[in-house]
Amino acid sequence: MDLRKCLEDLIMMYDNDVCCGIQDDEERKNAKVLLGEVIILLTKLQLGIKCCENENCPVSPKRDMKRLFDNNATELRRLIPYEVNYDFILSLL
Repeated sequence: MDLRKCLEDLIMMYDNDVCCGIQDDEERKNAKVLLGEVIILLTKLQLGIKCCENENCPVSPKRDMKRLFDNNATELRRLIPYEVNYDFILSLL
């Protein structure tokens, strides 16, 4: 698994499973925001976009990703059901 493939899988899940698969409007809205944040943060990592070199910086993509996964573990595990992608993302933190 590499970051590009992981992003591709997440974007396809976003388009197919979230946007078209979740019927409840509120649940779909929340899932789109959460998965969208994961996609944006992983894209920042893929492209090397960061404000500074400090990994503990409050706006560091890795720090934001860790906080996102710590605060939303159950929901993200449900949204990212494929173990390979979920475990790969956690390995980046």
